Amino acid sequence: MLAYALTLLLVSQCHGGDLVDTLAKETRASTLVQLVTKAGLVDALRTGTHTVFAPTDAAFARIPSDQLVALTLDVSALTKILLYHVADGSIKSSDIRNEQQLTMLDGNKTRLNDYTHNHLKTINGAKIVDADIAADNGMVHFIDEVIMPASGSIVDAVKNNPQFSTLLTAISKAGIANEFLANPLTVFAPTNDAFSKVDSGDLNKLLGSKDRLKDS
Repeated sequence: MLAYALTLLLVSQCHGGDLVDTLAKETRASTLVQLVTKAGLVDALRTGTHTVFAPTDAAFARIPSDQLVALTLDVSALTKILLYHVADGSIKSSDIRNEQQLTMLDGNKTRLNDYTHNHLKTINGAKIVDADIAADNGMVHFIDEVIMPASGSIVDAVKNNPQFSTLLTAISKAGIANEFLANPLTVFAPTNDAFSKVDSGDLNKLLGSKDRLKDS
């Protein structure tokens, strides 16, 4: 009995630990741990109960090196991005529902998806590549991309890109701009080149009809 109890104690010591300890044991999370330390978020992740959607080292490596360096020099921006990967509570992968919205610690919302046909779960399009790594105060799910909080609405993104000027005209004429502001959405946006392939007469008729634009 004593030997069995000692074995359980050793197992607990090896596998236990808070979220920071759990991430520190993962070689694929070394960049994330460094950035969490840089942002001064270690104590925040050691207290309370949280779920971390943890980008792997490979995910951070996809960010251009100059952008990553600039991010480490801006602690406020770094903190905001890291908190966008953390939610309150311990969320298992089995709790994820398709089109579920989740408010992160930075205050912004993310969208979770559960694609049952290929057993794939995502957060803002980033794949959850390894799920349900339990810590004493929460859960870690590794993801294959660094997700970024939106810097503006979909309408802002369209306004700021000259390739979407025809789409912006269509949105304005249809009077549906406010519908893009309420909740996180994914928009498959036709560029001006795409619109140019539509017969000019048909395009003018479309842009001249508010009802047809809404249906489109």
